Amino acid sequence: VIGGTAFGHCYGLTGITKPEGITDVGYYSFYDCTGLQEINLPDRLTVIHAGTFRECTSLTSFRLPENLTVFDSNPLHGCSALTEIVVSPGNHNFNFTDGILFDASGTELLCYPGGRHEESYTVPDGVIT
Repeated sequence: VIGGTAFGHCYGLTGITKPEGITDVGYYSFYDCTGLQEINLPDRLTVIHAGTFRECTSLTSFRLPENLTVFDSNPLHGCSALTEIVVSPGNHNFNFTDGILFDASGTELLCYPGGRHEESYTVPDGVIT
């Protein structure tokens, strides 16, 4: 486990490399790491909590690991450069369309990347939440 706020406010941190044994990334673990550009999380990771990567304003892309089952209340809030979210091919708990994150059934839109600047977005048919 990476504990809550473990790397909070580490402005100079630019990357995270796969810590293979990690299965849980705590609340606000990387909060306000404004220099963080790349995150390479292990496929064993099962939980990402609320606010984990909040205000990581240099992050442009995010990949959900294969075994992730919990993507808590928008852990990517305030990631103003984030333009896409990708789901690992082996992950059947989430899906993505055009870089936007949905639950597996496509009925819940979970995260629209903050760095996208389209003037409008049409929510796909079937989305109820």
